[in-house]
Amino acid sequence: MNVSEKTNWIYVNEDNNSSRYVLGEKGSNPLIVFGVNPSTAEPNNLDKTLTKIKKMMIHHSFDGWIMLNIYPQRATNPKGLDKELSFLIHKRNLVEIKKVLEKYPNQPVVAAWGNIITIRSYLIECLREIFDMSKEYGNDWLCFDTNLSGNPKHPLYISVNKSMLKIYEIENEVK
Repeated sequence: MNVSEKTNWIYVNEDNNSSRYVLGEKGSNPLIVFGVNPSTAEPNNLDKTLTKIKKMMIHHSFDGWIMLNIYPQRATNPKGLDKELSFLIHKRNLVEIKKVLEKYPNQPVVAAWGNIITIRSYLIECLREIFDMSKEYGNDWLCFDTNLSGNPKHPLYISVNKSMLKIYEIENEVK
């Protein structure tokens, strides 16, 4: 994991910034969140989603946060995601996720992707691989809430003060 010794940031991305694998702030008990794909956020320049995640971290008494994604390609609009899976960035994503899960075994992870997961058929396959990996490290899956489709709500649509972490039955999603 690329962690700057001089700052509190954790940041792993492609040199050309086309993909982001990990973004967060260090902690011994971090809130680990999975979205579908990253947008524009980077250290010292959080977008609305990560500003909300940071508030959720404080509200739920975590001491850091780490944002991971099912697919690491940056896209401000998920419709801009690759039409076909890029094997290269997907495999790198799995490597970086594994580093996080190895560092924080048995730490719960939070599903937070909304209905965006349905935008590309390969996203469920990517999630299945991530879920299988998380079982190796004893990570339970939680969410802040689910939407009418049964998907875990995206953080932008949740009130921080009313949010509660609850078990997410991810097995139903990755069958």
